[in-house]
Amino acid sequence: MPKNITEQIVTGGDIRSVMRKLESLGSRIVFVVDDKKRLRGSVSDGDIRRALLNEANMDDDLISIMNKNPIYYEEKSSCNEIKKKILECNIIAVPIVDAKLTVVDIVTLEDMIKPQKMHNPVLIMAGGFGERLKPITDNCPKPMLPVGDKPLLEHIIENFINQGFYNFYISTHYLSEKIKNYFGNGNNFGDIQINYIHEESPLGTGGALSLLPKLTNGKSLLVINGDVLTNMNFVKYVKFHEDSDAFVTMCLRTLENQISYGVVNVQDSLVISIEEKPLNRYKVNTGIYLIRTEGLKKSTKLERIDMTDKITRFLNENKIINAYESKDYWLDIGSTADYQEAQKIIDTLY
Repeated sequence: MPKNITEQIVTGGDIRSVMRKLESLGSRIVFVVDDKKRLRGSVSDGDIRRALLNEANMDDDLISIMNKNPIYYEEKSSCNEIKKKILECNIIAVPIVDAKLTVVDIVTLEDMIKPQKMHNPVLIMAGGFGERLKPITDNCPKPMLPVGDKPLLEHIIENFINQGFYNFYISTHYLSEKIKNYFGNGNNFGDIQINYIHEESPLGTGGALSLLPKLTNGKSLLVINGDVLTNMNFVKYVKFHEDSDAFVTMCLRTLENQISYGVVNVQDSLVISIEEKPLNRYKVNTGIYLIRTEGLKKSTKLERIDMTDKITRFLNENKIINAYESKDYWLDIGSTADYQEAQKIIDTLY
């Protein structure tokens, strides 16, 4: 991604100024925006060549030659969706816009082919028993259940790899050897490293943090449950967190619950109002967290604790907890119905 997207956007000028811009950037395209950075169009080196062949003047306004219908993606679009489009169509760069068409990022072909290295360590919680999925988890840990043509955990790791992450820790307990034998140290999956932290007894989704070695590179730790299927943009998530003062950033999503009946509000036996089939919205926890490693106290004793209780402790210590809402696909595979849903969606997810 460009270090500063303002380098690759222009608000006006003539053909000559755009050519100079492209030359200075070593780029082949710029995006035209208005004074509020809302996308108007694009001008590529190909657009300029065609204009000059059609006897355009170097002093002509760039608006006269710009592509007024450039391809763009909304913030909620997944990395894999963008990557597929860029590679299929050999697109130089794609602007990412918000709901008001304001350019918030620019993704290039180079980004997709060779993503920027993300030095944040990733901890995947993979020690659970998968009780709700029995009997299919009797001889297979839930993260190793096949989803499509490979284990769920492999999908999770590959999604991280495709976004530049390479340093993994996997917390294991139940049937741990099946996970270790399959993934090893990670060498068979590219230029990555996998280390294991084994829970002799179940420590919950938060207890395994105390088993981690001291993390010294100053990068926040990304924690994810090993039964989550998502095409989430983790790079964007990390940027949101590291641009804030938060100690923890929880990843949330909105869950909607439609009541099938008219809801009657009553006070002292009197009907006050009626809401017909109201739609309730809740912010729910996705099981994905970013935690700053500096200030993360190393527990002197092992204890079983879930991440939600850990977050409550941090709140009681007056630590700042941020909320990041993801609109990417997310599925917590906790039941047989969820597992069946994963099989249906996997071919279109990545």
